[in-house]
Amino acid sequence: MAKEKMPRTADELFGGGLLGNMLQGKYLTEEVYAWFQKRHDRSKTLVVGDDGWYRRNGHDYKVPYGLRATALQEPLRHSQVVNKFPWYVTWRSAKTGKRYKKYFTTVASALVFVAEQAQYVDPQACVVSRHGYMIPPKLRNKIPSPYKWCPACMTARKFYRVRPEQFVYAMIRSRTPDEKGNYPYKERKLPLLQCRVCGTTTRDTYYRRSNQFWLTVKVKPGVHRVNRKARRKK
Repeated sequence: MAKEKMPRTADELFGGGLLGNMLQGKYLTEEVYAWFQKRHDRSKTLVVGDDGWYRRNGHDYKVPYGLRATALQEPLRHSQVVNKFPWYVTWRSAKTGKRYKKYFTTVASALVFVAEQAQYVDPQACVVSRHGYMIPPKLRNKIPSPYKWCPACMTARKFYRVRPEQFVYAMIRSRTPDEKGNYPYKERKLPLLQCRVCGTTTRDTYYRRSNQFWLTVKVKPGVHRVNRKARRKK
């Protein structure tokens, strides 16, 4: 069987799905994934300096730490390869207050749009991932209330109750140990909350896991087995 010839442009890889924004099945290969990953690695180094700033074409923009520690560090996922537009930029109109969205194929092109255009209309303009990320290790247990980690915005956000009011049941880890030194999970009924920037709710798996109480283990050099009870707050 003859090998499928690679198209010349990335747009030719897509065309599947109802709207034509999904990767065609014949291109679901390791070679295509490697090409997307190489493009991702190359483009992100061009737009963000070692100091975390975007400085190009006379524009300066401080790239948020959450974005640098997640989308710009982690490899692309399968869902980000098969979707033509896994990123979008959102901002509000300075005149009407209406929220707008513009979709992008790469996180680098989304950053360029924020740095060179959107930030001058709305200083709070940001890049949003349509596929959530876990909270970076340095931010675990560090986000002050009432803010929570938003997996799509990749930063701390305030979450508000949805209207009409809804409730969810979730397993919440206790912040105080029991008699055996464990931190048990307890089921609780909680109001459904939503991020007003991207629409992520507290039903999201990455939200629930990221905003749980995190436990850390202090491991001495040379130790290969860790005592589960030797835990401490970070």
